[in-house]
Amino acid sequence: MGKKSALSQREQVEVVLKLLRKEESAAAQARRYRISEPTLYRWRDLFLEGGKQVIGELTIANRILKKKVEGSL
Repeated sequence: MGKKSALSQREQVEVVLKLLRKEESAAAQARRYRISEPTLYRWRDLFLEGGKQVIGELTIANRILKKKVEGSL
């Protein structure tokens, strides 16, 4: 098991967003923040997976609300 990153969760999100916006290569970011590229890609994957979960939950809630509104018309 690897060591814990010195970056806060908020900083990790910022690093991932920079990666997704392609502001800087993964290799350059890994060097800058002193993390491995696999760590950076793991953070990215966790970030994207969390986003999928939130979108799924919101989609379900939206469908429920639509059914309630349609039922009250």
